[in-house]
Amino acid sequence: MQRHKNSRLFSEYPLLLYHSRLNEALAREASKASQGELESLTTQRARKLYEMNREVSKEIHLKKAFTRLSISEHGILYASLDFTHRIEQILLSSFTSRFPTFIVVIESKKKGTCYIGKKGKEAEKAKSPLSQVLKKLESQREKDSFLEGLCNEEELWEKYYGSQYIRERRNLKLLKKNMPKKFLQHNTTEQRIWKRSRDLRDFF
Repeated sequence: MQRHKNSRLFSEYPLLLYHSRLNEALAREASKASQGELESLTTQRARKLYEMNREVSKEIHLKKAFTRLSISEHGILYASLDFTHRIEQILLSSFTSRFPTFIVVIESKKKGTCYIGKKGKEAEKAKSPLSQVLKKLESQREKDSFLEGLCNEEELWEKYYGSQYIRERRNLKLLKKNMPKKFLQHNTTEQRIWKRSRDLRDFF
C-alpha cells in the first residue's frame, strides 16, 4: 500500500497501512478525514479507522507475546504462522532485534511466503515453503555445537514443566473450568506430565 500525499491519516494511525482490508480506494477516502475528526472520533468514519488501527496493533502484540520460535542447530529461529493483517515484516523486525545473533525466518501460511531477516541486514522474501528455506539456509551455515543440545525443545520443555509440576495441587475440575474444551482432548504437555505423576524429586 502506497502512502498518499496527505499523510495526516497515517501519522495519526500508522498501523492502518498494514490492515488487510485497506486498499487504494479506502485509503483515498480515509485521507479526506480532518485532523479534528481523527482526534475526536466524532464520526463513523473516524471510529472505523481507529478500530482498524487497533486491530492491527492487537495482532502485533499477540504475535510478539505468543509466537513460539523453533531453533535450528545452525543458528536459525523459525515459525510458521497465520496472519490476519500484513504484519510479517513488523514481527520479523521485532524478533531480529530481540535475537541479533540469529537468522529469523517467519512463514506466512496463507501467502506461502517466508520472510528472512538478521539484525543489520535487509530482510528478504522467498516464495517457498519453510522446509525448503530452512534447508537452503542450513546448507550455508555450520552447526553450532552448543545449539545441537538445545534442538530437542519439546523434551527440554517437558523436563522443565515436569520439574515445576506439583502433584498435590492437581485440580482437574479447575482445569476444565478454565481451559477451552477444544484443547482438553489434545495430547498436551500438561496431560502427559499428569499421567507420569512426577514430582521434583524425580529430577535429582
